[in-house]
Amino acid sequence: MAVGSSADPYGYTLATWTTGAVLTNVRGIPDALAALTFMGGAALGFALVGTLAFGGVTKHFDRERGQALLWGSFHFFSVGFAIRVAALVAHYVESSIAWPLASFLSTIV
Repeated sequence: MAVGSSADPYGYTLATWTTGAVLTNVRGIPDALAALTFMGGAALGFALVGTLAFGGVTKHFDRERGQALLWGSFHFFSVGFAIRVAALVAHYVESSIAWPLASFLSTIV
């Protein structure tokens, strides 16, 4: 039960942490403003996904779930894709918009 209920946050944590690590490797340690914009991009991405999934950010979601495959909880493809998107943004977006853009794209991936 504990593994199943923590699978989604685990995957999102992996994607977010690795996105930040990729950006830091290319762009250097973020200052406070870059860190805040990174958080803002991730929050906007989460709001977009929530809006698409539930029809709005004020909707309530049901915690009932069907059976999920453990394989899907490893997040190989989704986190790998998030890392790739972050790497592309880090290398090709020259401005400070790279921080919120990478976290936004990583989140919606």
